[in-house]
Amino acid sequence: MAVSILKVSQLNRYVRSRLEEDARLREVYVAGEIGSMTAHPRSGHLYFTLKDADASVRAVMFASHAEHLRFFPKPGLAVVARGTATLYERDGGFQLIVTELMLDGAGALGIAFERLKQALAAQGLFDTAKKRPIPPFPSTIGLVTSASGAALQDILSVAQRRNPSVSLILAPAAVQGKEAAASIAAAIRRLNEDGRSEVLIVGRGGGSAEDLWAFNEEETVRAVAGSAIPVISAVGHETDTTLCDYAADLRAATPTAAAELAIPDRTGILERLSRSGVTLRERIDRILAKKQQELDRIRTTPALQDSSYFLTKNRQKLDELSNSLRRLACTGIERRADALGAKTALLESLSPLGVLSRGYVIAQAEGKPIRNASELSVGEALTLRFYRGGAAVRVERLDLSDEEEKE
Repeated sequence: MAVSILKVSQLNRYVRSRLEEDARLREVYVAGEIGSMTAHPRSGHLYFTLKDADASVRAVMFASHAEHLRFFPKPGLAVVARGTATLYERDGGFQLIVTELMLDGAGALGIAFERLKQALAAQGLFDTAKKRPIPPFPSTIGLVTSASGAALQDILSVAQRRNPSVSLILAPAAVQGKEAAASIAAAIRRLNEDGRSEVLIVGRGGGSAEDLWAFNEEETVRAVAGSAIPVISAVGHETDTTLCDYAADLRAATPTAAAELAIPDRTGILERLSRSGVTLRERIDRILAKKQQELDRIRTTPALQDSSYFLTKNRQKLDELSNSLRRLACTGIERRADALGAKTALLESLSPLGVLSRGYVIAQAEGKPIRNASELSVGEALTLRFYRGGAAVRVERLDLSDEEEKE
């Protein structure tokens, strides 16, 4: 029987491929305590071990994932690691490639947290595009928290200090225990139905992972995401993260911080208004001073110094225009009179009466003018037309010598 001999590198490559082909090992959640821990200064990668009472496993978290951590891992911390089981071929070491690391109050809760987070994220409940801005100057703020908790007292204290004129409406709710999720969701709905609040603060003070779990329940998260009023999530302390933080429009580290974000600082507003008022008055004063200078300049003009200035100036202008008009009129009349005389002379020179006035007569036979003697006969009756008057005559003889010469 032939024996297959593998090189060490071949063996490690084969084992690695078999591990990575196993769907159950592509995404695993491992709860444990951080043992040894090394942060590479240049690359930013994290190298550590996870251990429990019976075993340990090497783990690496690359910088691209490590930069999103909300806490810095250190030995002794109980965590839940999400990642892929594989083999590092070079030294044959079994290891976990970690993509997400969460503080673990209880391993099972951490796994449930991550699974619900992925499911709700896939449904769009955490989309950043849906986040709404928090109103900068709300007059009414709704509170969803315990009526007897320290969180409420912290918020009231901040409100009294920053702006006592802001109205606070409390919708009391249980914030831990089996009934907490339904209680919180119902309180959010009541404030939405009431309609007076411009922003909601939903939260509680710090506690264990189990104490804060109501803010990881699907019912609570959906109520926060579905609120028509912008929501600030304020659960626990800075290191605590809940699913409500992802669903809310804004996350605050603590209830006190939420109140600081939601309630405008009255003193600061008054100071800004005062500064704005001073700036506005200075601008108005500059404008008025400039306009006063313009007014003073206008007052010194001759028109305002002497009330008869415009009248005298315009009277002179009127006299000048009248003289010009008269000159133009006279010149025009003279030109037209000369032209008329010339045309009259021309008409007179062409008029038959003008010719008759120089001693000529017009001979007519039966009303028609006679131009040639040949048109007449002896004894014929003619009418002579003079410049003034006429005469009836008869032809006694004809002289046709001029016509014969012309012929």
